[in-house]
Amino acid sequence: MKVLCCFLLLLVSTSSFSAAQWCKGKLERVYVDKPGNVYIFGNWRNDYTQICNVNSAWKGVSVELCKTWFSLAVTAKVSNGNVIVQYSDVPACNTIPNYSNAPSPNYVMLNK
Repeated sequence: MKVLCCFLLLLVSTSSFSAAQWCKGKLERVYVDKPGNVYIFGNWRNDYTQICNVNSAWKGVSVELCKTWFSLAVTAKVSNGNVIVQYSDVPACNTIPNYSNAPSPNYVMLNK
């Protein structure tokens, strides 16, 4: 019985860990709000997620990097290209918290 309980506890505790995710697809929308938050609406999530802020560092993403990511996102949208947005610790791309609750990505990549 103790072995079974230990196994079940181990199973439950390991299933709650998240892993790296490579969210791939099209950007349906890209916008920047008045405070400078950059939001994308990826078809893998079907909701807005913040990726950075063009006015101040946000969750470890510098302003300079944010401006580059914003440029890549707009390029992807205008050219109808694909992107890959990589996150370190999320359970799945379609469950990333929305808006500013989202974690910061590790990178934003244009992908043909």
